[in-house]
Amino acid sequence: MAANSLVGGIAGTCTDCGAALGPSPRKGSIGEPLRQCPSCGKIVLCPGINEWSLLPAGQRARFVAHHALIALAVVLCAPVVGWAAARGVERPWRAWDAILWAAAGLALGALWQGRRLAGTIRRSQTRMRDPMYLAKLIEHQLAARR
Repeated sequence: MAANSLVGGIAGTCTDCGAALGPSPRKGSIGEPLRQCPSCGKIVLCPGINEWSLLPAGQRARFVAHHALIALAVVLCAPVVGWAAARGVERPWRAWDAILWAAAGLALGALWQGRRLAGTIRRSQTRMRDPMYLAKLIEHQLAARR
């Protein structure tokens, strides 16, 4: 029996018993690429999901860029929030205020998205250090032998 014959269908439902596997993770995300059916025990492949260390450099760069864009959106929204707050208390709005609010947005966005990405990578690296988990990925031809 080939290693990939154990892999069922796409995450969502099991191809053998039809049991729900829970919510499907977002495609193109970092996580566990294999799920086990709680009813029959079959291993089901989650396409588009992979561990950080198994991603090519271009895909890693896209993840970092995605988080950086969200942080940039916070930077751009922060001065608007500050302007609205100033208008609400009838305080004059100056360019210096916009700069301060943008700096605060930069700090908040970078901290928020940086911690989020770092946590995701750390969880992935922890899973990859588990020899049993790595053996399962190798068995299903998702990782190469080291």
